[in-house]
Amino acid sequence: MKTVAWALEQPSVERRRRAMKISSPAVVLAVAGRLAARADFGTGRNVAVSCATIAAELHLQPATVKRVTRFLRRLGFLVNVVTGANRLTLEQLWEAAQRGAPNQRAVAATRALTIPGSVPRAVDGAPLPTPTHQTAASHVQKNSPTGTLTRAVEAGATRRPRRRGRTTSSGSERPVPLPDQKLAARLASSQHMPWLARNRHIGSLARALHRYGLAERGWTAAQILHRIELHAADTHTLPLPLSQIRTPIAYLMRQIHNCISPTELSPTRQSQLDAQARAHRRAAEEADAVELRKRIVAEKEQIDAIIAGMQLRHRARPS
Repeated sequence: MKTVAWALEQPSVERRRRAMKISSPAVVLAVAGRLAARADFGTGRNVAVSCATIAAELHLQPATVKRVTRFLRRLGFLVNVVTGANRLTLEQLWEAAQRGAPNQRAVAATRALTIPGSVPRAVDGAPLPTPTHQTAASHVQKNSPTGTLTRAVEAGATRRPRRRGRTTSSGSERPVPLPDQKLAARLASSQHMPWLARNRHIGSLARALHRYGLAERGWTAAQILHRIELHAADTHTLPLPLSQIRTPIAYLMRQIHNCISPTELSPTRQSQLDAQARAHRRAAEEADAVELRKRIVAEKEQIDAIIAGMQLRHRARPS
């Protein structure tokens, strides 16, 4: 902490602090103190506290704490030993639940506090080491095909105009719709089939479901699993053991293809459409009945005249 406080007084460090838009040296010292409080006293390691936790303790924004930790890393006072994760995989979520943390959704980075090697332990009045800049030599040889563009520019060749906009060769980079993502998350949850996203990102499952159009046709995870169970009972087939399933997503999509046609709507969506059709037919019948009643009322005088004429002719007939 004495070394950090002394470094913040140096003009070069002050310029770097202002360039990184950190409000004041007091904020840097406060964040460094919170990191030092979590570190092992003898080695300075095992600092496993998240930036959000430090921000909550110091009443700062998490982005401010992240800038301070980046500032300390560039000065050489902090080293990332293990990178953290803002979103855990399904295996990590399952492991966290087994260890008694079912609500954990992220993991903080593991850091270590360091002091630049040339600074003695008696830091009072000791200067910080000046960083040495080395010019990195390129691994590309002079006659390598990779360096063709550089040689062409040096020779005075004109470059092709830069393409504007982003072109994609396929639609795989488009984001998957949210209903398909929710359906994939329900299917791969711990209640249904957590082995679906084993060693694969859950986005692969969401894209497969989107290609088949299940969420668009109103299918839910419970309805899909129920239909698979009914098909297995009708065909007297048993599911494969997990150890024999090499590609879980392909296995699930094969089961869905066997029991759900590509154009079949979900039972809920089909019942809603049937109810709407019945309501339309009922409304059409009621409209026809109202129109018939209006026509009868409009032609009542003619009908009465016709009936009266028929009665007169009947009476005038000789008996």
